[in-house]
Parts: sequence; C-alpha cells; structure tokens
Amino acid sequence: DGNWLLLYNVDNLWPVSHPKPLPAFGRCALGWAILDGKNITNVLARAEAPLVHALLPWELKGSTDKVVYTDGIRSEGNNTFVVYAGGADTVVEAFRIQVQTKPQRSRTSNDYAILVERE
Repeated sequence: DGNWLLLYNVDNLWPVSHPKPLPAFGRCALGWAILDGKNITNVLARAEAPLVHALLPWELKGSTDKVVYTDGIRSEGNNTFVVYAGGADTVVEAFRIQVQTKPQRSRTSNDYAILVERE
C-alpha cells in the first residue's frame, strides 16, 4: 500500500550488567511496525507483542537459549516476505510473513495484520 514494513529485534537483556528477569517469550524476538510511506517518522502501527519468538526446539536451546534474532528479509511480492533469523545463536532459519491491510481511508493499528508461516 506504499507504506514501509519495519522489522526489529527486541532484546530483553537490559541492563546488561544487572538484567531484569526475561519475559516468558525469552531474550530476543521479532517486533514490527508499519511506517507511513510519505513520512517515515509517522508510525501507523506497531506490534504490541512479538511477531515471532522462541518456540521451536532449536530456538529454545543452544548457545543462547530462547532467542530468535532477525538477520535479513527478502520480498517475494504481494506483501509477502521471507525472514532469515538466528535461533538460539546456533542455527539459521527462514520463515514467511505476509502483511495484510484493510482498505480504509484512515488507518489505525488495527488495520494491519501480519501472518507468519513457520514449518
């Protein structure tokens, strides 16, 4: 729709010297936001919870447990993307996401949904 998908890593090891207890989803996870294509300082939508977090065996246990850390993204067209990520700082994995929008004149964060396809 002309807007920008921003994927970012949520790292909950903070402060590093005396970190707070990790949330249930683990240390690192994938967050997202939709930025206005005409003014990228305008955030149209933002995830309230991680889009992807450690669930699979290779994400839960490894060099760093409970980690999914996004490393890259490739567009497949039609608002579909392949996301490349590290799992538990041990493996590299890929999964597909699709951004869906509702056609409306004024958009709110409820106007966007991102579906995740993981094997």
